[in-house]
Formats: sequence, C-alpha cells, structure tokens
Amino acid sequence: MSMGAWADDDRVVHYKKVLMDCGNSSISVLKFSDGALLSSTNLDLDCVKEKFNDHHSQKELYSSEKTRIKTVVKGDYLNKRFFYVQGPTPHSQNVKTITSMYSERCGEQCFPAEDFIYQTGNRYWFMFANYGSSEINVLKINEIGEPQLILFANNYSNTFFVNYLINIPLNKVTRLGHGSFEFNRISVDEVDYKRNMIKNYFKGGGAFWFDATGTYSFKSDSKKNTQFINAKGKGVSCFPRKTFLEMTTFREKLFKDLEEVCVYM
Repeated sequence: MSMGAWADDDRVVHYKKVLMDCGNSSISVLKFSDGALLSSTNLDLDCVKEKFNDHHSQKELYSSEKTRIKTVVKGDYLNKRFFYVQGPTPHSQNVKTITSMYSERCGEQCFPAEDFIYQTGNRYWFMFANYGSSEINVLKINEIGEPQLILFANNYSNTFFVNYLINIPLNKVTRLGHGSFEFNRISVDEVDYKRNMIKNYFKGGGAFWFDATGTYSFKSDSKKNTQFINAKGKGVSCFPRKTFLEMTTFREKLFKDLEEVCVYM
C-alpha cells in the first residue's frame, strides 16, 4: 500500500507505522472518536519529517496549491495564538507541533493542520486528530515531567469544537463536550472546571449560550456539582427561572438559588 492510499479508518495504523519506523517498535495507543494518542521512546524527528514528506508527495494538490506540502516541526508552543484552549499551562512548553499528515484547517481554502508531540527524556507522546484543526493543553505532569492529563480541543467544523480530557495514568479519554474550559483543581482522580459559552437551544427554536461550573470524576466517569452561572454584559437576556425552565429542557437543580436566569443571545 502506498503512503497516500491509507483509508480514514486506518489513520492510527499509518501513524503507528511511521512512529515504529522512526523509534521504538513497541507503541502504546489510546484511541478516541476524533483521534489518538500514541506513546513510546527514542523518536527520531528527522525520520518522522521524512516519512510525512513522503506521504505528502503522493497526495493530489488542491487547486489552490502551487507546491507540495513540506513538513515543519515547531517549538515555542506557548507563544502561538490559541483559539480553543483557554490559558495554556506552563507544562505545555514541551509541546512541539508538526505539519499533520491528514488534519486540515479549512475556510475558503484548506491548509494542513498540526499534530502534537510532547517529549521528556527519551519518551514521547504523539497526538493527532482525524479531521479539523486542534489545540492541546498539558494540565498535569508527574514528578519527572511526564504528562498525566491533557486537554485536547478538536475543531472539526468552522463553528464547533469538542473538548476531550486524556487521562494517561488511567488510560481513559473523556468527551467533555463543546465550550471553553478553565480548570481550577486538577488531579488524576477528578478535576474542577468552569465551562464557558456552552451552546443550547430553546424548545421553540433559537440558540443561546451560558457558562457553568462543575467537577468531573474519573473514578465514576461522571460529571457532578454542575451549577449554572448567570451571564453578564452585552448581548444578555434574562428570564424568570420558571419561564426559562418551560422554554428549555434544563432541570431546576442546575440553578440553585437563582430567581432569574440570564443567558447570552
């Protein structure tokens, strides 16, 4: 099979083959619906770039492309402009990006998106998305600098992105949903967060956005202590709580002692 002929469902197989050819042949794979995390040791990045370039050399050019895609590896991750991740932690300074073999950023034209590599010592963790562009945030590392919790935000359309929380010690990936997340208390057992600009719809139609706080427990695989936060500022509409409950599918316990519910419109 040529480097350009891999089917979408076999992307993790393709990435694994490249990483095996360019490092240790024993690779751990943690798959989730929008991508995968692969990890092992002794990665030769020059070899990976060569393999990626071989792949791109066999792809058909887009009508907007004049030359073949060249694979680029970049450091200095914390100085990039972030669109989906809010407040990347200093732990993310070890992240490198590499021109993706498959993922793309598309608007009027499509361009290659980025895959991610975190390295410490001779170990590495490689993350990719099946579609769309992504960002990551390394939330927690252990005492020797190895990542334990990673937020993976994947934008597979122009208007919608989904957050995944990767728990490496527990070998779990949790789909947190859309919205922008801020994390307050972080451990491998559970995290406290504020979730901003969550999109929802009224029963009769029409979208609105709201913020909320909550806790995610990896032990029980569940969200708990979710509380609604009233919106403030421009573009806000407020409703009596009873009226808002009748207009939506929300449960009353979400609003605690609020008599009035305010959302972004």
